[in-house]
Parts: sequence; C-alpha cells; structure tokens
Amino acid sequence: MNLNALVRSLALVLIAGNAIAADSKKEARVTQIVRDVRLMPEDAATRPASMNDKVNEDTGVRTGGESRSELTFLDLTITRLGSNTIFSFNKAGHNTQIESGSMLFRVPKNSGGGRITSSGVSVAVTGTTVILECYRGNKLYVLEGGARISLIKYPNQFQNLG
Repeated sequence: MNLNALVRSLALVLIAGNAIAADSKKEARVTQIVRDVRLMPEDAATRPASMNDKVNEDTGVRTGGESRSELTFLDLTITRLGSNTIFSFNKAGHNTQIESGSMLFRVPKNSGGGRITSSGVSVAVTGTTVILECYRGNKLYVLEGGARISLIKYPNQFQNLG
C-alpha cells in the first residue's frame, strides 16, 4: 500500500469515527427503571424500556402510574422522569419537551446549558438542577444554579430564578 492510499484510509477511519461520536452525543442511556417505563420510537411500536437501552432524539419516553425513570447523556446531563410523564428531547438532551408529568433536569456546568419546554412555559438553564411539574399548571423548583422561566404565549415576559 502506498503512502497516499494509507493517508486516504486513515482519513476515512477518522471521518467515520467522528460521525459515530456525533451520533452517540445525541442519545441517552436508560439508567433507572421503576415499574412501567416505555420507549416510544417515532418509527416503531411502543415497547417496554430496559436498563441501558439507548434513547435517541426520535424516541419519546413515557412513565406509567407510580413509575419513574432516569436517562443519562454522554456529557452527564441527567433527566429523571416522575410518574405519568411523557418526555422527548433533541440537541443531545439539552432541549427537552415534557407534555405532562414531572422531571428533574440536571445540566452540568460548562456544558452549554439547556431548555425545557412544556405546553405553558419555557425554562432555560445553565449548570443547574431544576424540577418542573406539569400537571394542572406548571411549578418550577430551582435546586441548584439558576433558571429563566417564561410563558410560551409571552416569551418576552420572563423571570430569573436562583
């Protein structure tokens, strides 16, 4: 094998490795399951979650009554889902959506921050641990760091907390 062919082969290996690493940043692992936790892939039937299942951007997670789950991302962002929660994410777990239920969202410092969106509010966080409950209204608890909450209908009206 000549030097040019070797360099081209090495470049292809590096490109493929970077593509795999980029894809893995867009997924979480299921690191805790209590009772009924289901994965809802966009292109397949809903199925029960198993420990260490990979959850991608196109997969929602639903917890049943008296159930909970935890998802851990590559950068150690942690999302804990309470009972009767419907959850999805994009941008490596830093932009999350919660349709109903409750979630603890921990974004490590210096990881770029994150955002939680529900039907009523949007919450921006950086280096923070928060709990958002979405039942009959929304409640936000800032456990560590700071957050900015705004109404979906009036995004220019916000409150900084923390």
